[in-house]
Amino acid sequence: MASTISLGLLLKILTLGWWGYIPSGMTPIIVSTVAVWRRETPHLGGFKILLDDDSNTNSRGIELSDKWTIYLLTAQLTFSQFPYGLLPALVGWIVGNAWADELVPAGLVRWRVPAWVVGEDTAGKRGRGQQYEGLRRRLEEEGQDGMREVSDGITRGGGGMQEAERRGRLGGVGRYFGGGGT
Repeated sequence: MASTISLGLLLKILTLGWWGYIPSGMTPIIVSTVAVWRRETPHLGGFKILLDDDSNTNSRGIELSDKWTIYLLTAQLTFSQFPYGLLPALVGWIVGNAWADELVPAGLVRWRVPAWVVGEDTAGKRGRGQQYEGLRRRLEEEGQDGMREVSDGITRGGGGMQEAERRGRLGGVGRYFGGGGT
């Protein structure tokens, strides 16, 4: 809070009293994530809004990518408290591009949320190999039983085909989604 007050005071002094307000909110964080998203996510397509009636292939127009809605919402957020929202948006844009260019110190890039914050067990309580032991054992048992059913059907001379017909087209999956079994 003290840094915000001192930054506001510094802005007030440097701009001769014209700029003395910094809007609160998530504007810098949202703009920085948009800056990273812009670089990491390729555009899939686009379209052109024509400005004249000519059917020429070289007609004037505005070309927009499929990302234009995100840019529009970010601009709306930036200009919602004009001109005071420009500074937080500019800081967010600079930080987001610095992050994407890997100009941020390596210690900040490698930082992760601790496991206890998100509710995971720590490695001290459970060993890494024992974490999924029950799931592994259950999957192995189910896999062996499934293989026994298939091998029993084959050795009985076509019993597997009768079982498949009884289950239906999707192997009985339709029962779980409201279907009868076909």
